[in-house]
Amino acid sequence: MFRVNSKEALVLWIMSTIMLTTVFMPLGLSADSGPFVLGMLWLIMCGFYFYRVPFGPVAVGYKVFLAIIILSVMLGMIKNVFAVDVDLNLYLWNLVVRGGPKILFLIFVYFLISSLDHDSVIKVSNRYVLILIVTIGLSLIVYEFFPLPRFVWYDSRFAAFHYELVNFSFTAFTAGIILIYSKVKNEVAIYFGIAVLSILIYIVSKSNYVPIFIASVIFSVALLKAPARLRSTIYLSYFVSLIVILLMLPTLLEYLEEALFLFPRSSGTLGDDNPIYIRIYRHIFAIQYFFDNIFSVPNGFYNGGFDADLSLLAIESWNGGSGLSKLFMDFGLLIIPFLSLLIGTFLKILKTMNPKNLKDQMYFILVNLCFAYGYLQAGFFNFTSVTLFLLSLRYWKII
Repeated sequence: MFRVNSKEALVLWIMSTIMLTTVFMPLGLSADSGPFVLGMLWLIMCGFYFYRVPFGPVAVGYKVFLAIIILSVMLGMIKNVFAVDVDLNLYLWNLVVRGGPKILFLIFVYFLISSLDHDSVIKVSNRYVLILIVTIGLSLIVYEFFPLPRFVWYDSRFAAFHYELVNFSFTAFTAGIILIYSKVKNEVAIYFGIAVLSILIYIVSKSNYVPIFIASVIFSVALLKAPARLRSTIYLSYFVSLIVILLMLPTLLEYLEEALFLFPRSSGTLGDDNPIYIRIYRHIFAIQYFFDNIFSVPNGFYNGGFDADLSLLAIESWNGGSGLSKLFMDFGLLIIPFLSLLIGTFLKILKTMNPKNLKDQMYFILVNLCFAYGYLQAGFFNFTSVTLFLLSLRYWKII
């Protein structure tokens, strides 16, 4: 008889929100309403669940992670309660309505995933693939009845129920990697499957993030083949290089033009109408804000940059940052312990995993895809990418 495991169901629920972002558009809601509606319902269900089930222990690393977030919020509140030149109502509204639910999510999802056993981790991963396949098929059917713009199709580009092509390409890559490693045992066949997967996603989604995801997968596979004594050094160099690149983005733009041919929807130069430039500009603004306020008390999680005059931006920005650059704005110098913790976690993964085990290889590629997504996109606190990252940590019993 089929039995519903409430923990597994709640984990899958929050993982599927990225796949159901636009699903409420036929009801007249906005194109990005899915995560808000489903996320709030998920928080309510978690409240009922943990009313009956006690919280378990918390790994030291995750305690430090939550402490950094809470400390940033407390410092921001103290700073802005006594400030006379900021809108305190805007600060509190942003914190309660936008930051608060994400903090609750980070607490609830940890306790859910840390209570899963090995078999449940595998089942959740496989059902994540099934959900994507089902939603892709369902989206094609629903679109026949509701042919709305930016709903399922973005001109000639397919995104199912995802909001933005980057989200579809992320779930397609992660689910595709799980499917390939779960069904294929031959190493050559696995690499062939990854190559076919990459080509298909590139053609179907035409997302400018696809080359980044492909590079992440290639790096992951290459690192697993590197000599054991060099892996940690290479991995550490990888993270340091990416952080330095983010900090030096304004001076690296001219070099980026040389690689624009890799991106499917980019023009030959980094002008204001280039989608690559539009994406990068918000990161440049965020890093500049960080350096301008480097010795100031941070405004705290999800409120970094709320005091900046974002209307001055030539290009519309998501609070002047996204992904890792947004955390530079949020945390200020607290970004240093956060990055140290993050890099330390990845290095621990590398030491814990068995490079010859296919399941270990699969989850190693997944955590790197999550980082690649969060590096430039809102991935560090995106429901799906964070859950998938924590699920991988649970597989290795790190949490």
